[in-house]
Amino acid sequence: MARQTSIFTIMIVLSLGLILPGCSENKGYEIQIETIKAELARTESERDSLKANVDAVTQERDRLKKKVDELITSRTELEVRVNGLAAARDTLQKQFTDLADARNQANAKIDELTKAKDQAIAEAKAAQTQIDSLSARLQSETNKVAELENQLKEVKAAVKGLQEKVDL
Repeated sequence: MARQTSIFTIMIVLSLGLILPGCSENKGYEIQIETIKAELARTESERDSLKANVDAVTQERDRLKKKVDELITSRTELEVRVNGLAAARDTLQKQFTDLADARNQANAKIDELTKAKDQAIAEAKAAQTQIDSLSARLQSETNKVAELENQLKEVKAAVKGLQEKVDL
């Protein structure tokens, strides 16, 4: 809008500049020309101010666009990190589940081994009782054998004594 006004004002000034030199007797036109020149200067000043404002707004827009681009990049990086962390969390959850399963299997194996150990201890005690019983029986039988050997010696001695009596 300001640009159109400036162009319009310049066209009027140029038109008047071509028309007015032939009308030098009329002071009113000179005053109008001065007014138009002043208006042109004010319009140019406004135009320059608006250009400066446009440049400032453009710079601010560019700065904000750069900031938005940085934020988009940062968001993308954060999404990648979040996805990585989610994958790590899933991996850890699976490892935790696997470890829990392994612990349950180990506990089951421990229970199984404990039962086997208890059974082996019971069998060992039963075997020890049987060994003790057999050992006592062996001792008893050994004593009987020793007694029988003594009796045999006595019988042999008696037989020898009888044989000697008979031989005599």
